[in-house]
Amino acid sequence: MLIYEGYTNTVTHTLEGNVAAFVDRFSRAHIPAGPWTLPGFGLCSVILLLNLIDTLLTLAFVQFGLAEEANPLMNLMYRASPLLFVLLKLAMVQAGILILHYYRRLPIAQRALQGLVAVYVGLVSYQLAFVAHLTWR
Repeated sequence: MLIYEGYTNTVTHTLEGNVAAFVDRFSRAHIPAGPWTLPGFGLCSVILLLNLIDTLLTLAFVQFGLAEEANPLMNLMYRASPLLFVLLKLAMVQAGILILHYYRRLPIAQRALQGLVAVYVGLVSYQLAFVAHLTWR
């Protein structure tokens, strides 16, 4: 019997008693479920990515003297250490995302995740518009 790996498991033809068959060795049942299959994972990933972009743009604006951090706690952290500012800003959002993702089945957590995406999209859009304004001067 000749076996060819493929996407079907039907016998295609026989030749003088030999059977040629195609067998799917990697079916979907063998692919392990991961965190990417959980509801809300995409929203959490988008929030974390937008938070990273927001953090880096804010750090650049403050470093170059183009803006000041509006959050008093984060402004204090920036004055203490820019690295501490970045780590704290990323860690606070990630902690909140972990909590919301844990309760992702509750409607209020789902709405909060959707709201955070909307807020971060607006914030990053504003910052990118500011960058565009600086380049067109």
